[in-house]
Amino acid sequence: MFFKVLLTFSISISIQTFAMSVSFGELETVSFKSKVLGERKIHFFSSEGQIINKETTFIFFQDGQNLFDAETMWRNQEWEIDETFKKMHLKNLNTNIVIIAVNSANKSGNGFLDNTKRYAEYFPKQSISFFDKGFRKFAYKKFIDTYRFNYLNFLSEELIPLVEEKFKTKLNKNNTGIMGASMGGLISLNAMLEYPETFGFAGAFSTHWVGIQPLEYFVLPFRKRIEGDKLTTSAIKKYIESRVVNLENHKTYFDRGTQGLDAAYKNPQKEIDKIFSENNLSFKSFIFEGHDHLEKDWAKRFEKALIFLTN
Repeated sequence: MFFKVLLTFSISISIQTFAMSVSFGELETVSFKSKVLGERKIHFFSSEGQIINKETTFIFFQDGQNLFDAETMWRNQEWEIDETFKKMHLKNLNTNIVIIAVNSANKSGNGFLDNTKRYAEYFPKQSISFFDKGFRKFAYKKFIDTYRFNYLNFLSEELIPLVEEKFKTKLNKNNTGIMGASMGGLISLNAMLEYPETFGFAGAFSTHWVGIQPLEYFVLPFRKRIEGDKLTTSAIKKYIESRVVNLENHKTYFDRGTQGLDAAYKNPQKEIDKIFSENNLSFKSFIFEGHDHLEKDWAKRFEKALIFLTN
């Protein structure tokens, strides 16, 4: 039935279904040919025997290939989404939730070109206008702020209509949120800032506020810690300040570890927390000592975030 519906849906160019297994719940994976991003796998996950109704919450998730199956991951780790849902189900916590997880452009894991494409897709394009004039601004406008990397266009013009058609529902801030880690966390906040009537909450794990300097980027596969680019951080902060009024009556979850890449987020996260506090927004910001920039650590924090954001 799903296949038949999509054949008549104007934005659906090519759809194939794939069989995948999870330890709990139901997972459907399709290959969707986006006019913006190209072909991407999209995973639909829900709790065991869950019936979709008017109380269901829909959550869009970045880096979908990292959520369910460690064996398919380049570093053999996963978010343990299905295991977390099982624990919550056994504790009679709310699992009337559908996860819509989109694979990122990073197909190889640690590949330079794939990482570059992922960075470009998830970078908040609206913050580029807050760069000072110069090569950095020119490069971001020329190579990142392009149609093929416009992830928010993909979400708003293609994926959200597809989900609404599939589940015969209307997505809005009362039933829809978005989550991700690192650059995936940054684009999640970006999505809520730009589409506050669609996304009512955002979960940003280990948010990559700091951008990256070119030299650091070239050696990133060989090091776990970077200093980042202060000018990029400043532009992102100014962008958030310019849009923060859009987040009234919304929820935001932030966290960070203290090891590896996460060590660079300490001061930027404090500055973002200050903006949210001064504007009396509903948010939580947690520090997890000893946690690194890794799926296994985000898995430990996922339930905490989910409970806060969906209750």
